[in-house]
Amino acid sequence: DMELAAEFLRIGTAKDVALIQSDEEGQEIKLQIRGYVRKKPELNSKSDATKEEQKSEDPEDKVGIATHLFNTLRGDTNLIFINRRSDVEFYADQLRRLCEEKRVLNEFLPHHGSLSKSVREDAEQALKSDKPSNVICTTTLEMGIDVGSVKSIAQVGAPFSVSSTRQRLGRSGRHEGESAIIRFYLSEEEVTQETPKQDALHPALVQTIAIVNLMIFEKWCEPPVISKLHLSTLIQQVLSLIAQYSGVNALQIWQVLCQNGAFRQVDQGLFMKLLRQLGYEDLIQQTHDGLLLLGVKGERIVNHYSFYTAFKTPEEYRIVTRGKTLGTLPIDFPLMIGMFIIFAGCRWHVMTVDTERKTVEVIKAKAGRVPSFGGGGGEIHDRIRQEMRRIYMSEDIPAFLDRTAIVLLQEGRKNFKHDQLDQRYMLGDGNQTLLFCWMGSRVMNTIQLLLASRGVTVGLDNITITADDISPTALTAHLKALVEMGPADAFQLASVVEDKTEQKHDAFLSEELLCWNYASSHLSTQLAWETLKEMAAVE
Repeated sequence: DMELAAEFLRIGTAKDVALIQSDEEGQEIKLQIRGYVRKKPELNSKSDATKEEQKSEDPEDKVGIATHLFNTLRGDTNLIFINRRSDVEFYADQLRRLCEEKRVLNEFLPHHGSLSKSVREDAEQALKSDKPSNVICTTTLEMGIDVGSVKSIAQVGAPFSVSSTRQRLGRSGRHEGESAIIRFYLSEEEVTQETPKQDALHPALVQTIAIVNLMIFEKWCEPPVISKLHLSTLIQQVLSLIAQYSGVNALQIWQVLCQNGAFRQVDQGLFMKLLRQLGYEDLIQQTHDGLLLLGVKGERIVNHYSFYTAFKTPEEYRIVTRGKTLGTLPIDFPLMIGMFIIFAGCRWHVMTVDTERKTVEVIKAKAGRVPSFGGGGGEIHDRIRQEMRRIYMSEDIPAFLDRTAIVLLQEGRKNFKHDQLDQRYMLGDGNQTLLFCWMGSRVMNTIQLLLASRGVTVGLDNITITADDISPTALTAHLKALVEMGPADAFQLASVVEDKTEQKHDAFLSEELLCWNYASSHLSTQLAWETLKEMAAVE
């Protein structure tokens, strides 16, 4: 958004900023969306399965994707982006086994945040070498690391943003005259009588089509959310300024960073609360004449090499039931006691959340069928969800779909119309009620918290808010009651979220500052109220 950038550079006088924009159409882009069908696994009663039999138990759709990656990419240098670290390991293993079967050198290397630095550096060096290399990665190679130019990009699973997809595509075709190439691999569940209604819409495929449409034809990407406070990064900058000048006046810091800098959402009152909190944590201290210096803990932090990065590895929680650990789960949604989550193919009820030990205690939920599409690992913009709804209601067939993807799109549209989702937002599915907001993550997070505050057991499933043990009629009554109350207080709503520490220095924030920070980043109370008003009127 160039006009937003101009306003950022010259507050109130954006018209005086010269915008230099190219009229050229840019390089040629070659893309394809490939569809695969994920069939329900059949139970194998054999206890002494041979290695070959065990191999045949690998999901057919994933094996098909791995085979196409092997046949298409081997012999060149490419990046294969995958949303989950576990899937990175699965495909790295599958592709290594294919290389062994064909008796060829393994060119497929994994790269994700849980691997050691030396293993990641080996993959990065392979990309820079003259030899063919294919690196299977998460977001770790999206930006920030120079890997040179690659021939093509593969995306396994649905992307979650236009900007991220554009960034990844930019790794390809950097040499003059070359096309940028990207292939999407989407696996959708075979629709049966047991399939959850939201999965029968094949949302991963439709989300990918929506992102491609917005990127290629609308030439749109997500604008920055200017309401975010970014308090963790502000802490980083406060400590940096104090270290740089060996002491700075508080008013000078506020003027440089907030009044005239990037943190304009932070007013003087909030900034003073932040400074007092940093003093309480011994990150800073103040002299008798008002000069801010680094505290004992602040000195240790600033003088450690890890201070030079503003990022941290996403938090993972250990999921435990009756003393047994089920595994770990990255938490990127509101976490509250009483909600349900989907993990290891089952639905679980959250009983306790230990934010110190990063442990979630769960019991089996009474809810029925488990949706399979959990999302792409990031925040979804409203525009993407609205484009998805438009695609469902359209009859156009994009030229970049393969045959299987076309069949899946037509099936998803058929189920969308069968459930009359072009006329309503709510759908009963067994003992659950599904709420289709067709809005982005911030609005859905807000509505989920609002319903939870009224005692409704709810969870997020990408395109739906799923409410347990409640009828559409009863849920509609809750929506109307929320509309009558008007837009919610974002601060109070954020206070019910158990863990609000996400960024590197959030652990130093007080509960009050965490609430303000979380509300600015993840909630949209006004837009959520307007969405509730529209849904309640239809239902």
